[in-house]
Amino acid sequence: MNLRKHKRAYLGTTLVVVSVAILWVLIAVTSSKTIQLDDTLKSGINGSAIMVRCAHGKPCTSTYVQAEVTVTDAKGKSTQLKTNAEGQFTVKLVPGTYTAGANDARNKKLAAPSQQVTVKKNTFTRITFNF
Repeated sequence: MNLRKHKRAYLGTTLVVVSVAILWVLIAVTSSKTIQLDDTLKSGINGSAIMVRCAHGKPCTSTYVQAEVTVTDAKGKSTQLKTNAEGQFTVKLVPGTYTAGANDARNKKLAAPSQQVTVKKNTFTRITFNF
């Protein structure tokens, strides 16, 4: 009889510990500050980063910039990525409203203005960062 009580108490304690652990995992997952990316999505943002240089009396020239791009959703979650050597990038996202910004990867002080971007289902919204 005494053994039965101990087994019940042990099982009850184990159930409570497991429940608390599951709760902590759920809290950690839902409170993450990072956008969860999904390669199966057919929507998102693609674009480029360009440096435009104009000299007095000469035509303006443009070159691609390798940049660090930050995309933030309406809940404040974000993801960061780098453009390729030609200044191009793609990030797959669920439909919604995002803010995208970019810094020059070589000169961190040089930033392009942030842009508000609306991503629609099954569509990639194209943007250009002008430095």
